[in-house]
Amino acid sequence: MSEKEDKKYFGLNDAVIFQVRELIQLAMLTETNLVDHLRQLRFEESTETPGLLSLTPEYVQYHNNVVEGLMKQVEELTKAEMSDPSEDAIN
Repeated sequence: MSEKEDKKYFGLNDAVIFQVRELIQLAMLTETNLVDHLRQLRFEESTETPGLLSLTPEYVQYHNNVVEGLMKQVEELTKAEMSDPSEDAIN
């Protein structure tokens, strides 16, 4: 076998591509480093379409927890701002 035949090549399934898009948006919104978000990605070969990588269930759960935590922070900040209006809003 040649070296080329020993290698296995993978593509990315749509869920991975959408996740990368979401991570770019998340990094922009939170002003965080995209590279740090990308390092967290975890893949496995798709059982539905061999040859494509998909997100692991553990990563999906991790990411959902991160987003849920961020949403809670936004809600808390919004509530705090609404209950303590600035003087500019009063005048």
